Amino acid sequence: MAMIRPKIKIARDSDSKVIQEILQANQMLAEGLDWSRIYPSWILAEWKDEIVGCIQVLVGYPTGMLPLWAVLPKYKNSGIGIYLLWAAEEILRQAGCDGFLGITDSGRILKKLERLGGVKIGQFSLIMKRIYKEERDGQRNKDTNSAAATA
Repeated sequence: MAMIRPKIKIARDSDSKVIQEILQANQMLAEGLDWSRIYPSWILAEWKDEIVGCIQVLVGYPTGMLPLWAVLPKYKNSGIGIYLLWAAEEILRQAGCDGFLGITDSGRILKKLERLGGVKIGQFSLIMKRIYKEERDGQRNKDTNSAAATA
C-alpha cells in the first residue's frame, strides 16, 4: 500500500464510538468501560473523511505513555500509524516529557525502531485492570469479567 499522509486531530468526547470501533477491529477494546470522556487523551488520523486510526497520549514525567495505538486493518502498513506516533511524540515533547513508553506488535515499527530513535526495553504483557467506582445511585459498577463479580 502507498504511503498515506492523514489529517491528524485531537479527539473530542463525541469521537469515542469511532475509537472503540477501531480498537475492536484490532481486538484491543476493553469492554464495559466508560468511554464518554476521552478528551484530550486521544488523537485521530483522518483520511478521505474517515477516521482510520487513533492513539492514546498520556502525559507523564519523566515519561509519557502511548498505551493504545491502532489503525483500521484495511489501512495497516500505509504509514498512518507512524504519523500518529509522530503527532503523539510532538504532544509529549511540548508537554516537557523526557521520553515515552509505548506498546506495539507491529513488525514494521519494531524493524524501524532504532532509526526512529527508540529502543526495545523488554518483553511485556499488556495488562488491564478495571477500577471500581461509585455510581450516582450509590451502587458500584459491575465487573462482568471476573469470578469476584458473582461472589
